[in-house]
Amino acid sequence: MRLRLIVAALGLTTLIGAACSSADPSTVIAGDSTTAEHNEADVRFAQGMTHHHSQAVEMAELASARAESAEVKDLAERIAAAQAREVEQMAAWLEDWGEPGEADGMDGILPGESVMMTDDDMSALEASNGPEFDVMFLEMMILHHSSAVDMAEAELVNGRFPEAIKLASAIETAQEAEIGEMQKVLEDLGS
Repeated sequence: MRLRLIVAALGLTTLIGAACSSADPSTVIAGDSTTAEHNEADVRFAQGMTHHHSQAVEMAELASARAESAEVKDLAERIAAAQAREVEQMAAWLEDWGEPGEADGMDGILPGESVMMTDDDMSALEASNGPEFDVMFLEMMILHHSSAVDMAEAELVNGRFPEAIKLASAIETAQEAEIGEMQKVLEDLGS
């Protein structure tokens, strides 16, 4: 009887925990990443997405001084904040796993047709201002986000670490929504 009560209490605790989980898909709950199993796909996801997100943060930080559109500035601020938090989370996992933050030949880490802006792309973005920056930023970030969605989908298929899978799902949801938002802003700027 006592064992049955303990099992029931554990089940209730699990149910309550699931019910109380955040409804915000961009929120990732930190845990002890050394206790859950992870695989090579999880490591590649964390390393690749850290590298990818770092460039998005760099792009977004340019908007405060160069963008004209209030919508672009707001979007860039949200992107920088969310992705910087996610980079911190993934860096903590990699440290717990004893893996480097970036692997040699980082381009090989990025799955499939992952898009990173070239040095020339970044120089052009840095050199632009006002409406020109707004359009260039949105076009580049739409490509960048689409690539991140592909990377997240690869983790959802191949990953094992629960927190990485949860983050991949959150990235997919958030960045697909931001792609739609950026497409609308881009259309509005063209009219």
